[in-house]
Amino acid sequence: MKRYIYTILIVLFFCVFPTAKSEGASLYLSPGSREYSVSSSFSVAVKVNSSGTAINVVDATIVYPADILEVRSVSKGGSVLKLWTKEPTFSNSSGVVSFSGGMTAPGFSGTGTSIVINFVAKREGQAQVSFSSAVVLAADGKGTNVLSSRSGATYSIKKGTVKPPKPYVPLKKEPSIVEVNSTTHSDQDQWYSNQNPSFSWKMLPSLIGGSIEFNNDSLTIPDTTSEGIFDLKSYENIEDGIWYFHLRVKNNDGWSKTSHFKVQIDASPPNDFEIRIDNGDDKTNPSPSLYFDAVDDFSGISHYDIGIDDNHISSVTPTEINPFIMPLQSPGLYKVTVTAVDRSGNRKDSTIVVDIKSIQIPEITVYPPVYNAGKEIMYIEGKLFPNAIVILDFKKDNKIVKTWEIISDKDGHWIFSTEELFKEGTYKLSARAKDERGAISDSSQEKEIKIVLSGVMIGPLLITFWQLAFILLLAIIIFIILLLILLYRRREENKAINKEVKEAKLSLRKAFKELRKDLEKKIEYFDSKPGLSVKERKIRDSVFETLKNSEKTVEKEIKDIEKEI
Repeated sequence: MKRYIYTILIVLFFCVFPTAKSEGASLYLSPGSREYSVSSSFSVAVKVNSSGTAINVVDATIVYPADILEVRSVSKGGSVLKLWTKEPTFSNSSGVVSFSGGMTAPGFSGTGTSIVINFVAKREGQAQVSFSSAVVLAADGKGTNVLSSRSGATYSIKKGTVKPPKPYVPLKKEPSIVEVNSTTHSDQDQWYSNQNPSFSWKMLPSLIGGSIEFNNDSLTIPDTTSEGIFDLKSYENIEDGIWYFHLRVKNNDGWSKTSHFKVQIDASPPNDFEIRIDNGDDKTNPSPSLYFDAVDDFSGISHYDIGIDDNHISSVTPTEINPFIMPLQSPGLYKVTVTAVDRSGNRKDSTIVVDIKSIQIPEITVYPPVYNAGKEIMYIEGKLFPNAIVILDFKKDNKIVKTWEIISDKDGHWIFSTEELFKEGTYKLSARAKDERGAISDSSQEKEIKIVLSGVMIGPLLITFWQLAFILLLAIIIFIILLLILLYRRREENKAINKEVKEAKLSLRKAFKELRKDLEKKIEYFDSKPGLSVKERKIRDSVFETLKNSEKTVEKEIKDIEKEI
């Protein structure tokens, strides 16, 4: 019943009315028949040949023995169909593959691939794959069904290894298989966004020709029509999908076996997708869950890049989502961007705005408009819901100077006090709430507190004016005491010096007197006679005059010392 509905929808889509069926187009499976071994994988292309008639719709249902074959995937890569009224689907329980697609004007004319079915052989047997229903409509404005024939295929599944058929006669000196490389798509297991693959190989001097094919069939063997001697082939604007480059070379003895090189092209971004928010019906949830799941038609999703307000926060694989839990956020609006990245590096963004509401805001009921630091206690009181954390922010010039945390009691009351010292100025006090989930509220209305110092700040210490006055008075008293001690010591030292000077003066006079007596006696006996001769008297007078002058000089110096003291 569904098949007829899809067919009717296709006809209505192109606004046509069916007329008499005409001959021409054909549907067939490629390869038509072949042997495969158990557990081997192989691909079957659903081909359409319009026989020169422009067509715009292909609709078909294909059946296969589900006990012998299993469908692993269905590929649209390289399909001539661009509009899909029904995406290709398959059921391994029913053994059915179906699809329905079309193309825009002027339609398609020629031979092309509709879809490629990737099978796995499960057990031995003859697997007959056939069309249970099919429609090919002409692009004639009438929706004429131009399908004239449809051909299925039979695949023999055998135990052991089944070698691909050899459509050529082996020769003793046939050329060896040529290794193909690609400078643009070097890794055959890697997906690329480059749509211009290039292939190269080494042409030996003995080779006289080559034949190539480039399609979606991994087992294609190029024909034996030589295309010349060349060692490079490039293609442009290749559609997304899995493609195979096939090469055979020829020498004078015959054709080589076929070299195959696979390229995987995905230049299309992932499909559009949506982000769904789940906050558990709680608009204050600070870390809501995000659900998203992008689909990529070819290479598949590699990972997701997640950003909040243009800031990248995480990269996660497809197994790490659904849900993705946002990091804790404060109340507000947040632009969340999820970027799906496929295995070729193509990207698709999806954006949503997450609105996180504030939990209950604390109320400050008691605070000091003026705080005399060093003399008073800053006392703050307020209300909130029970057993919550209250965060007090103390700011100056819009910068947080200090943050305190306290817990409200079972009735929701909270009290805070401190004797901390702050510089003079005007400060702003506000409060925020934090619950057990980590949700933080908006800030309360700011309260202004003017701080006045009762002294002088020295680093973290405050010296009050009374303390400062006491310190100054104490310093003055200590200074006076030290000065008196110094004067007393100086006076005592002066007394001792005066006494020593007087004693020195007396000792000096006595010494000079004794010196004169001694000299006079010695001079008297210069001539070994008692009494002084005239000559001896002159010597005595001269010496005594010198001693007298010396004594006066010394006494003068002593007097100068006395004056200085």
